[in-house]
Amino acid sequence: MAKAHICMLTLEHAPNDDRIFEKEARSLAAAGYKVSILCKADADGRIRSFVGRQVINPDAALEFELDGIPVMAVKADESAVGRLLHKVQSDRFSREFIHKALEINADAYHAHEPVSFYLGLLITRKNGKKLIFDSHESWIGGSRKEQMIKRLYLRELKYLITANTISRGHLLGLNPALQTEVIYNFPDPAVFNLPFNKRKFERITIAHDGILLFNRGLKTMAEVMRMLKKSHPEIRLKIVGEGGDAENRYLEQIRKEGVDNIDVSGWLPYRQVPAALHDCSIGLIMKTPVPVNNVLGGPSIKLFNYFASGLAVLDVNLPESSYFLNQSRSGVSVRVPTAENIYHALIRLIEDPELLEKYCKRSFEWGQRWQWPSEARKLLAFYEELVFNEKPWIFR
Repeated sequence: MAKAHICMLTLEHAPNDDRIFEKEARSLAAAGYKVSILCKADADGRIRSFVGRQVINPDAALEFELDGIPVMAVKADESAVGRLLHKVQSDRFSREFIHKALEINADAYHAHEPVSFYLGLLITRKNGKKLIFDSHESWIGGSRKEQMIKRLYLRELKYLITANTISRGHLLGLNPALQTEVIYNFPDPAVFNLPFNKRKFERITIAHDGILLFNRGLKTMAEVMRMLKKSHPEIRLKIVGEGGDAENRYLEQIRKEGVDNIDVSGWLPYRQVPAALHDCSIGLIMKTPVPVNNVLGGPSIKLFNYFASGLAVLDVNLPESSYFLNQSRSGVSVRVPTAENIYHALIRLIEDPELLEKYCKRSFEWGQRWQWPSEARKLLAFYEELVFNEKPWIFR
């Protein structure tokens, strides 16, 4: 008998997002579930990557497939009135999004942001189907709208997935009846399958994987690279990803000022990330303390990508990253994350090749343990034992 239909709902993430598509949607589909994705396009029908540079549907098709998984999009209403009404989810887009979701008629709707959770709640109130909220971020902070949604509607949620235990505990404290699971963003071993690169010590490259915005520590990184330019001019920072328009203007400005030891790959599909990290030696996680979700969210996908690629890790004492670093003993947490402190921590790694190699090898070893199949099993059990299990008991 065919398994249930699960529809992913996303407004802020692209439909090919690492967690949404590459891991969760693919795993559910491989297990026999029918999976679809409902997302947001701009007013011209284009679906963009997270920072808006890459167009996923160049022909502006609102219905297409990604590796056999149907993707459907609803155009945004970018008029002044539409933007105003969208703040209270009373715009044309919200109505059409709900209508399309009802037309899809899934058995469960899997929402990936607080606002898509709210729209999912309106959808499932109408059709009586299941609603799952997947809290990628901590939801301890967030916008006023997100806080209002949590305060007014979290009590109606039954099924919750989080990316860390901090989020799980916080939301359980507000709604103890939640059925929950923590699903970490471990890498897919079918994608991160390159052997340990022993040549990465011949020329040290520092990496930052993913979106690089100002609240990911861009200005501090630039200041660190300014210092390294003077003491170790051969060392470069590789940004495996992209920034927004303001970040790119900033990078162009500091290049003119002589900080020309930063390379930017641009957005890369998930399956190209391992090759980009393969020759790197040190991976940075440098989120700023504002907003609070930077501190209490995570652990970042980049952390596990670094482990899988055998990079020593430098983070700024973020709780979830430090939790995994404490186990792997494969990096350094900078407790007071000034540019000077980060610089000196990097110098210690750069000028102590035995320590750097030890950290890289430990990182790779733990990267072989923390892999997506264990999380896929938890995701499938969550659906099979909690969401779609009609029996009042679960045998463990």
